Amino acid sequence: MSKLNSQYGSELHLLRWMGRHRTLFDKKVCKAMGISNIKWLDFQFDPGAIPPDAEWKDIQFLENLIIKSDYDQLKKRWKDWWPTGGNTQNWDAAGKYRHGDKDIFVVVEAKATIQECKSDCGARSKDSIKKIEYAFLEVQSSLKINPKNSWMKKYYQKANRLAFLHFLEENKIECKLLDILFTGDDNKQAGRKGVASIEEWNEQKVEELEHLGLKNSYWIQNHYYQLVLSI
Repeated sequence: MSKLNSQYGSELHLLRWMGRHRTLFDKKVCKAMGISNIKWLDFQFDPGAIPPDAEWKDIQFLENLIIKSDYDQLKKRWKDWWPTGGNTQNWDAAGKYRHGDKDIFVVVEAKATIQECKSDCGARSKDSIKKIEYAFLEVQSSLKINPKNSWMKKYYQKANRLAFLHFLEENKIECKLLDILFTGDDNKQAGRKGVASIEEWNEQKVEELEHLGLKNSYWIQNHYYQLVLSI
């Protein structure tokens, strides 16, 4: 988690919506995902951070939500499947909702600028790179896609978030990814240009899925959602 900015940034906007407008926020989330309920997890404390809180990382949010023995096995499988020594998946929020007689989990990515969506893989060790590439190939094979572009480039973060969902699904845990996207995050003093409209965000998200070869994927339609909010 980066240091919280008091003027701009997705972390600030998400904190405001979830803290000061929770009822409306939950209503919009439920509408975007086609669900009737949502319950968010509290963040962890981290005395060394500013503010002294810590985002959930990779599978951590599941530790007290599933049977301990199942979590211990899942943790081992995750370590075998994905490198855990570096900067793994960080979630801006995590929660769950009830569907029938089971819990379905939700992880959130919040963005306020187009540039925040773009990244290449930053892994340095050959072992980590090989493990990530193997995981991506497994996901692509399972989803029966053959993308023209490398998942290690440009939209690597979106690729590794979707790979995370696939990993959980293979381990009998249903989880959805929700992108919460903010418009109007401009700050001239900081030279920051935000996104002006829902349409601009929609174009960006289509580009990401096209890059990954997932634009028309039925799997995506059932695992990935987005919600655009004004700051």
